[in-house]
Amino acid sequence: MWNGFAVPLFSHQDAVSLCAVMPSLIYVEARKAFLFDENGEAEWFHAAPQVAGGEELHLYSLGDSWCWQLVDPSDYLNVVAGS
Repeated sequence: MWNGFAVPLFSHQDAVSLCAVMPSLIYVEARKAFLFDENGEAEWFHAAPQVAGGEELHLYSLGDSWCWQLVDPSDYLNVVAGS
């Protein structure tokens, strides 16, 4: 959590899926990082090793200062991308 908001970590595949609904987010293979570029403000997000369930994963903290909110999966039909 950061300032009361969730700070999610994303697998590479989940982060690529976000690119489909966030046009300002792209994966740049040459840098092996995600680039969020909006209104001339660019942010780079690189993978960092994290241990989950005893396994080391390389996860991306996309928008680590954004206002993400946790949603109950049973309520996913009420969630609208970008809201």
